[in-house]
Amino acid sequence: MGPPKRGLKNFIMKPLQSATFDEALQSTGFPLLALDLRALPALGPVRAWFDAPQGTFNTGAVFSDAWWDDDATTPTHFLEIYDGLFFVARTTAARPNHIRKE
Repeated sequence: MGPPKRGLKNFIMKPLQSATFDEALQSTGFPLLALDLRALPALGPVRAWFDAPQGTFNTGAVFSDAWWDDDATTPTHFLEIYDGLFFVARTTAARPNHIRKE
């Protein structure tokens, strides 16, 4: 096996299982969504849902399709690590930047 290939590579992502944080945000119907998690009610069903760990998909800066399986979600306590979040329903693939030759 040779050295890992560098640069951008296309991936086709499988849909996530249902009952994930990602699916809940998608089901709102909003193409773009900004949530201030600090403004959530202190009590009630919304707070209880956000207090519980929610499955989400997070690749970080690096991804390999060898890591993907049918349950590629990570339980995440959003209120413990974030003050807010942005949701984007649809995006395009990354494209390489033009490299200017000096």
